[in-house]
Amino acid sequence: MEITSHSMPSKEFLWLQEHYKELHNKYPGKIVAVVDNKIIGVGDTLVDVRRQTRNLTDRKPLFGRIRKKRAMIL
Repeated sequence: MEITSHSMPSKEFLWLQEHYKELHNKYPGKIVAVVDNKIIGVGDTLVDVRRQTRNLTDRKPLFGRIRKKRAMIL
């Protein structure tokens, strides 16, 4: 997974980094949506995950792709 940030990392960003290995084992090749340090959506495409999460929260989720292979964190 490629993780980059140009400003102060959000708590979701930090949580995603911290739990990446666990997420990689559970969701390889998937897109995940994170809010308040919880996975609120998982799917094959960003469009699918956005549809899933559209009405679940007022907060904007952090979307991340979990790579099928080894992680690359920048």
